[in-house]
Amino acid sequence: IRKRLEDMVPMEVVRTDNGDERVAKVFFSIRGRQIVGGRVSRGFVKKGANVDIVRGEERVGTGTLKDVQENRVPVEEVRAGRECGVTVESEGKKIKERDTLRVYTEEVRKRRV
Repeated sequence: IRKRLEDMVPMEVVRTDNGDERVAKVFFSIRGRQIVGGRVSRGFVKKGANVDIVRGEERVGTGTLKDVQENRVPVEEVRAGRECGVTVESEGKKIKERDTLRVYTEEVRKRRV
């Protein structure tokens, strides 16, 4: 019975905030893909993570980090206080200078009964 109940309960999505990047420069933009540079202000930025594009206090779009580079060298992650360039595939408005990229990961877990 417990197994059947667990199969009926919807999956739980757990969001983990990783960090913020303040956009200093937009280098390239075409068809939902943008290359931007900035400084990681909190936490870390990691390749493959999801992002919320925040302008002021308003979320204007979402996307995924497809590539992360530090000093033009591809890396998996960049920590706070460092500068990096990222490729973002996004939905919504285009990224502008002074926007904040809020980086997070989501994990889907099975709920227990």
